[in-house]
Amino acid sequence: MNLPTGKIEDRAIGVLSNIIDDHPTMSRDFNRNDKELSWDGYIFLYDDVAGKQDKAHFIDKIPVQIKGHIDRNNRYLKKNSIKCSVSLSDLEVYFKNRGVVYFVIFMSENNHEREIYYSLLFPVKIKTYLDKARTKGNKNKINIPFTKMKKSAEYLNKILMQFNKESVMQGFGFGPIVQNAISYKDIDKIKSISLTAFGASNSMELLKMLDSGDVSLYGKIEGCPFPLPIEWDENRIYCAKEEVKSEISIGGKVFYKTYIRQCMTDKNPLMILSENLALDMHKFEFNFRLKTNIELLVKDAEFLLSVVRKKEFDISTRHFQLNEVNFPQNFLDILNFIVDLNSIFQSINFEYKKEFKNITTLEKENFIALVNATKMRNQEIFTEELQLVNFSIEGHYLPILAQKKNDKYDLINYLYGGECPYCSDGDNYYKLPAFIILEKKVICNLYLYDFDIFEKQILDCEINKTTISYLNEGLLKLLNLYDYSKNNKALRLSRMLMDRIKKKDTLDEYLILNDLQIKYREQGLDNEDHTILEKIESNQNSICFGKYVLLQQKEKASDYYSKMSGEEIERFNDYPIMHLYNELIG
Repeated sequence: MNLPTGKIEDRAIGVLSNIIDDHPTMSRDFNRNDKELSWDGYIFLYDDVAGKQDKAHFIDKIPVQIKGHIDRNNRYLKKNSIKCSVSLSDLEVYFKNRGVVYFVIFMSENNHEREIYYSLLFPVKIKTYLDKARTKGNKNKINIPFTKMKKSAEYLNKILMQFNKESVMQGFGFGPIVQNAISYKDIDKIKSISLTAFGASNSMELLKMLDSGDVSLYGKIEGCPFPLPIEWDENRIYCAKEEVKSEISIGGKVFYKTYIRQCMTDKNPLMILSENLALDMHKFEFNFRLKTNIELLVKDAEFLLSVVRKKEFDISTRHFQLNEVNFPQNFLDILNFIVDLNSIFQSINFEYKKEFKNITTLEKENFIALVNATKMRNQEIFTEELQLVNFSIEGHYLPILAQKKNDKYDLINYLYGGECPYCSDGDNYYKLPAFIILEKKVICNLYLYDFDIFEKQILDCEINKTTISYLNEGLLKLLNLYDYSKNNKALRLSRMLMDRIKKKDTLDEYLILNDLQIKYREQGLDNEDHTILEKIESNQNSICFGKYVLLQQKEKASDYYSKMSGEEIERFNDYPIMHLYNELIG
């Protein structure tokens, strides 16, 4: 049976009236048969909970529009939100005033089921719809979203109080506040943001009110003495985050002391434990992403592995028991890899600050190979009982000393781990600086330089006839580093080492040349230095070559270079004198 439109409207008004009449601070005055221009009457708000409704307790007269429909095909009654068309001419009328609370009420044919949908159309929201209609070229109507209302007098009172707050803040549509509403493209100009939400007891309820358009955001901008509304966009996603100080532990071990509670309008609420790890509070699933550096990642990995073993965790005094924890094996492998790699880094006193999300595939493969090698699952890196390996990271080197113990390799940082090489005269052993045995390409491309430790190693080494030849090689490595990097600390340390040698022994021709090499780089050579070089007489082509390079005599230097054997040239190519020679010949 098709009911007359008037009866449908009467039923709809009756549904809303019954709820209003249940609240002591609300009354109504609804018109029948559309006697008003664009609305159906008013709901009056008062502030006396005892039910006294007079001028002394009057708050506001809320304009309302009520539309009733029979939902013959059950298209709307089961939905939490719907879209309905609204006349643009009505919106223009509402806009010129303070807006309207628009109700759409759906009823089943037998009138047993009834649902109320509403939209708080305060001026800035109407402005958004009118602007959208003009952009799309709409002439008569526009579809706008409506939210299902809880059939409760308290809930209705809450949304009406919200409308009162927003419409008072905004005034009429053509007033200066709405006309100067802040666009999202100007969001960066906002100094502060404020809002008021009636009845929102938690972050999720607030976000739902923002998402439905019940709440307006207001921004303060420079030059304006009062807050302006921010334009509303039904497609915006809102997010709220709150820091919670609460310990998260397993078996008494505390992993986290705080976490972030995050609510979003388009996703499940999350408990964010770190930048890498979050817990979906609806699905009770962990979301893990390799984002940060390993120092932060390892705590997350250890927590998840502990969850797997214990099948439980505590948040403050609340205990959570997990029946099953089914992480894929490849995921568990990743967690164990992170823990193992961090253990290696700790053993070699190495701080790796790069975030995992920025690590290249090649670097990851190198790290995996290193972990496997320490566990003797890969024999490509460590092949001897005791071995120095120049491990490559990002095109730089990290010298690692590996020692086989039982079924694994123990690692230490060769340069900065406290171990130094020794040389022997047959009876005694003498300590040497660790850097002296590094290849040129390695010392010039270390991942980390700690010149304070280099200096300590120089001061701690022993100077005698047995060690001088080794130390000479060491100062040449430091000169190579200086030529490559122009780091004055390397040049200063080469001078320090040479001065220690000079105090202990008379310099031979090679050491004289190296002493003057250092001075050449420090400040250049003077006449006295040239005299010393001129006095050097040698039948060794390499000595003469170095002499004439320092004297800046290109032809003679080139002549002696050509006389050097292939073996000498190959050896000299790694010496810093070649840097000066290449500069000399251009």
